[in-house]
Amino acid sequence: MRLTVSAALLALVAGGIATFPAQAAAPAGGAAPTQIGTWDGRVQRDGGHYDDVGRACPESAQICYDIVAKYRIVPLTPTAAKAVRRLAGGQARLTGRLGPAQDSQHTGTLFVRKAEGPAPSGRTVQVDETNNGQAVTLQPGDHLTVVLHSTYWKFNPPSDPAVVSATGDPVYAGGGPRCGGPPGSGCGTATAHYTAGHAGAAVVSAGRTTCGEALRCTPAQSRWSVKVNVKP
Repeated sequence: MRLTVSAALLALVAGGIATFPAQAAAPAGGAAPTQIGTWDGRVQRDGGHYDDVGRACPESAQICYDIVAKYRIVPLTPTAAKAVRRLAGGQARLTGRLGPAQDSQHTGTLFVRKAEGPAPSGRTVQVDETNNGQAVTLQPGDHLTVVLHSTYWKFNPPSDPAVVSATGDPVYAGGGPRCGGPPGSGCGTATAHYTAGHAGAAVVSAGRTTCGEALRCTPAQSRWSVKVNVKP
């Protein structure tokens, strides 16, 4: 179950970040970290340290609380410290261990052994009416293009924007080689673009009520959808 982010949680996510020792110690008292993995977020400078602001869970998590986390970054090696400083102000992938917060201003403490830029843009998969009811598998960063051959189609928001998010507004183009019907037939294309985010499943869909001038669609003609599975 995903939780709705509260105003109080949003207020916590306002960081910035600064320099820190080239190498930092592990958690005091040898406390065991709660999670191990890679986190996606924005590296921000906050006075004398750096924060990771972004998704609360590592990339491998199938289910995650719908909040924005603010983790204090503690680099474990000089190389990690240098990389975090270089990535400050932008998106990053931080690999390490997550421990409990050491103050009230942070959601947790991220002990980082590796810091790198975001993964490069992925491949693009295109679907149309022939894919109605099918499933598509993408990886984080991949793109999905939907082209439906009628300007009457209206795209619905993805069922889980954290898994698949719309990129810009749909584009409608009238006419084309398939056209030849009377005005008002809706001949043309409706195109929408999406980007795969975190691992999970979501549905991309569209609907219409009109299939031509003064011609209502049958139930089968009025709905289109594909299931998008995003896997790391």
